[in-house]
Amino acid sequence: MKGGQTEKDSLIGSIKCDSVDWVLFTLLQLICGVYLYLGLRVIKREYEEKAEAGYEFLEGDLKVTNYNIGKMIAVGIFGGMYATFSGIGAGMFFIP
Repeated sequence: MKGGQTEKDSLIGSIKCDSVDWVLFTLLQLICGVYLYLGLRVIKREYEEKAEAGYEFLEGDLKVTNYNIGKMIAVGIFGGMYATFSGIGAGMFFIP
């Protein structure tokens, strides 16, 4: 939608680094933050339900603590940055 260097290249009449571009970028970051929050709530709720039901956790199961969640978020952020800066797809970094 944003297109290229001129307003003619864009479907919405925006060019790189103008105010509309930054508003759209900020909106994207907010939406990603909301999805992260919702995903964390789902993970925590499922973990609590398993613990209450007496589920026997195995070695390698995710123990949902604030520290472990923080590590997961950090790996995701730095992994995404590494994949972007090196020019490889995120699947090349995360799947092995």
